[in-house]
Amino acid sequence: MAGTEAIINKIIADAKAKAEQILEQAKVDSQAVLDSAVTECEQNTKACMSKKQAVIDETIARRKTVAELDVKKIVLKAKKDAIDKAFDLAKEDLVNLSSADYLKLVSSMIETYVEDGDIVTISSKDKDIITDKLVKDIASKKGVKLTLSKEYGDFTGGVILSNNGIDKNLTFDVELKVLREELETTIASMIFDKESK
Repeated sequence: MAGTEAIINKIIADAKAKAEQILEQAKVDSQAVLDSAVTECEQNTKACMSKKQAVIDETIARRKTVAELDVKKIVLKAKKDAIDKAFDLAKEDLVNLSSADYLKLVSSMIETYVEDGDIVTISSKDKDIITDKLVKDIASKKGVKLTLSKEYGDFTGGVILSNNGIDKNLTFDVELKVLREELETTIASMIFDKESK
């Protein structure tokens, strides 16, 4: 679907930009942690000069290990924050699509997943975009019975198709969550692969 591919490309582009910014800050923060650990080790070394060299070496190694773990935590959090931000920006972009683009995307979602007898639930903000006429046009095109619910859903974008107590939740929140579960590892490797080189 062209809409899904555009969403994925937007998520990846936003994530790359945000990741670079967050990783730069994480590198600064991690260097500060390492510098502090080195300073502390040097101070400990001077204070322990009378002790055996083995004790000094062990202290330095222990502090370095702790500092390296702290750095890994900072970088991991930065990566997670970058991906979170990318998906937040993707949702924001979806919600703020032009009426024509929004209508095209949601119509495509309905046409793809509609079944005979479905009831289409929309959010109140979409009442002027997803109309009864549109629903009837889709029903006619797909050769199914389709009804627009008189009640609005409590979500920011997308639709819910209901039929016999079963909901097909096509809201942006759920769709992005599913995309994230499917693509998070791929997106992370695409964004952060230069770091490992």
